[in-house]
Amino acid sequence: PEARGLGFIQPMVKYLKERGVQLVDKCTITELIKEKDRIIGAVGLRDEPVVFKAGAIILAAGGSAGAYSRTDCPVDIAGDGYALAYMAGATLRDMEYIQFTPVAVAEEGYPGFAMYGDIVDKGTLRNSHGEDIVEKHGITQRPLTTMARDHLSRAITTEVHEGRGVDGAVLLDASDVIEEVGLEKLIARSAQRKALLDMGADEKPFKVAPSCHFTMAGVEIKPDCSTNVPGLYATGEVTGGVHGANRLGGNALTEIVVFGARAGASAAEYATKYSRPKINYEFKGTYKAEADPAETLKELRTLMWDKVGILRSKESLNRALNRLHEMSKQRFNEETINHQKQAAETQMAILASTLTTLSALRREESRGTHYRVDFPDTKPEWLKPIRVYKTPDGLSLEGTV
Repeated sequence: PEARGLGFIQPMVKYLKERGVQLVDKCTITELIKEKDRIIGAVGLRDEPVVFKAGAIILAAGGSAGAYSRTDCPVDIAGDGYALAYMAGATLRDMEYIQFTPVAVAEEGYPGFAMYGDIVDKGTLRNSHGEDIVEKHGITQRPLTTMARDHLSRAITTEVHEGRGVDGAVLLDASDVIEEVGLEKLIARSAQRKALLDMGADEKPFKVAPSCHFTMAGVEIKPDCSTNVPGLYATGEVTGGVHGANRLGGNALTEIVVFGARAGASAAEYATKYSRPKINYEFKGTYKAEADPAETLKELRTLMWDKVGILRSKESLNRALNRLHEMSKQRFNEETINHQKQAAETQMAILASTLTTLSALRREESRGTHYRVDFPDTKPEWLKPIRVYKTPDGLSLEGTV
């Protein structure tokens, strides 16, 4: 299929419309509203500010892969769900666990889609010296992009970091396998086949690199998808703890079916216990400042890729934290509703990235997708989650030190 997600989305949208559910599109949620300790609504930006009243709210905002410069996820999914939950007082866990897929197109001007199966397994990944990266790093698991996902991602990143990359990537020579098997059998989507042919993949090596793919990080939930904040529920990639330190391929789709149903049933039952209160919310005024939120977000994505990516260290994480702290103080241009949306999205991405970086710095070992070059071994005393939450005194990080 051309777009597998449509098989989930289209039937759900059809069902909701048939049930008379009002859908509000192109709306950026910027804040969850609480009365005492309970969630009662949300504020969003559309063509103008919008206030939603709610007996309960379900966060299903995805992860933060869009906070990385190379990702095969939508770039606007950059951690806003994490930021909204944190600011509302919810506990988050496992923020350091970010999954990368090892082989995605890295040719300038082409979509950075990930590749799987024989085009990688029967092709050859080479560094700028012509060395076979898989053979050099002793990677024997197959299929490479699923069974050796983390090992291969680290191997490619190591080659690039040590100066044997090509424009921040490596080369995949798949011309022989394309000729032998045929591109239609190797790549399911026609748009991806066309891109590969346009870049000459059937004739010469092309640039590939790892890509941020999935987050195991997020809001801590109970089995019914409730959180520690009454009225707030969460499901899908915005939650943490379901997959542990790594995710088996295919399990994300199972997760959204199982926990999506649980969240809906639980939140609906909770909402029947409360009437929707009147909300008096005064939207903050706009201002114009020097910083461009779009440019800051671009810098953030590069920072996260370089310093909080596949290979991490105390030095790289501290450098990231220092810059994130500076970014968090910036005031952005909010002259128009578009600027206000960009500013809100950028501020939430900075906050979510800070939570990821702090958790990665705290975990002084390597486990699952979290790899510290200065702590390469897994340690039994770290077999527990790191939790982060907001207190009256500021951010609190709970976990082994």
